Amino acid sequence: MRDESYKQYFRRNLPHIHPIGATLFITFRRHGSISQALLDKYQQKKSWLEQRKFQGQHASENEELEFHRYWFRAFEDALHTNNCGPLWLGEDTIAEIVKESLHHRDNKDYQLDAYCIMPNHVHLVFAPYLSEKDLQAYQTKRGLRFHSLAPSTSKIMESLKGFTARKCNKAL
Repeated sequence: MRDESYKQYFRRNLPHIHPIGATLFITFRRHGSISQALLDKYQQKKSWLEQRKFQGQHASENEELEFHRYWFRAFEDALHTNNCGPLWLGEDTIAEIVKESLHHRDNKDYQLDAYCIMPNHVHLVFAPYLSEKDLQAYQTKRGLRFHSLAPSTSKIMESLKGFTARKCNKAL
């Protein structure tokens, strides 16, 4: 079982930083919306960077930051050209399902600030609420007060994407 409790910082494909009370910008996309060639190129560069670390030649903070910025722009550019994979999110019925799901969680799991549904991906700006367990642990450390009983960011995204995928697949 995965640990879904709040983490301020963790690594997966990229560094993920979730400061307490922060507003997050998240992009989620359809599978196949970025070409395999671009994904392969990213993996090669990432492997090269990791190999350097393994050999004791750590990249500077600036080099790592530039690496992540470059790939963020490359993936965003690829998504916005809409030249890979089906563009089902551009259909009104499908976009409406995603929109309703985003609004359904507003003021329950997060504070929704903005979103943009594109033909093959979604941009989302929100401030996730912390779970009671996370709040208690953080309050104990910091002596701060928050009011929320919502799940972690990873649980929010898992639920959001799973629900919308099932509903969109039925509609398609």
